[in-house]
Amino acid sequence: MNKAIFELKPQQKEQKEGDFLISEPLQRASPNLQHKNYGKVPSYINKYHKEREEQLKRKAMEEEEAKHPPGTRLMPEDERV
Repeated sequence: MNKAIFELKPQQKEQKEGDFLISEPLQRASPNLQHKNYGKVPSYINKYHKEREEQLKRKAMEEEEAKHPPGTRLMPEDERV
């Protein structure tokens, strides 16, 4: 066979990692895929969860107050006795 044909092809270095062959460009790109906030929850999602939790607490408190007859209130300890 003619060696010139094989020399014209760009040589791509491949390294064996486990059972997979990983090309060099992919190895160089993979560290760049993890930015400084990689794995952190975005602040707008934390804000949503906090608001939702406050809503649930407020709703539970309103439901508890709805169980009592109208006009009643929680008395301080010194007034009870």
